Amino acid sequence: MIPKIMAFIVAGIGVFLILTVVGGIFVFNTFIQPNLANVVEPVNETVNEVSKPIVEEGEKLVQEGIEQGQQEAGNIVSEIIQANITSVREQIISAFTIGGESESEQE
Repeated sequence: MIPKIMAFIVAGIGVFLILTVVGGIFVFNTFIQPNLANVVEPVNETVNEVSKPIVEEGEKLVQEGIEQGQQEAGNIVSEIIQANITSVREQIISAFTIGGESESEQE
């Protein structure tokens, strides 16, 4: 007797679970899924409207940063070249000066 009652309870739980899943799928397909597009599309449009000025401002800042970096790099390269020219000039002058002093001392 008890095994028949237990089998009946288990079968009832199984049928309940199957009907719950089938009912959930039916409710989702009938009511929820058609309305998802109505919810998602306005959200996408709002996100695009909000993010567009932020992205444009970010692109502008990046471009300004690139230009400023190029200017700074050009200035640094110019200073390095100028320092090298000055150093070479001093070395050449020093070489001729030492040579000139030595020649004048020998005479």
